[in-house]
Amino acid sequence: MLDRWVSNPAWVGRSTILATGLFAWSYCEQLWRMWSTHTAAGQSIPGWIVMFAALLIFLNFYRVCCPKEKLAYWGTVAELVLNATVIASVTYLRWTGH
Repeated sequence: MLDRWVSNPAWVGRSTILATGLFAWSYCEQLWRMWSTHTAAGQSIPGWIVMFAALLIFLNFYRVCCPKEKLAYWGTVAELVLNATVIASVTYLRWTGH
């Protein structure tokens, strides 16, 4: 059963959209946790910056190799905005001593 899903081109073609959604979910979860507890404890700014760089690479991949995948492209743009918001939140909460 799983083999058919992993090997099916129709499902594999949608994996970029699924990955985009999962990344966005994780950013929203981090933002919710940080702002509900008012702490950036355990957050790594360099780690989030590396993730931002990885998203830029994904964005360029979608732009060059998959120009018809508009949902994945714009979803990645949204992820970049969410990631930048996480970085800004961590920086703010650390700067204010939370």
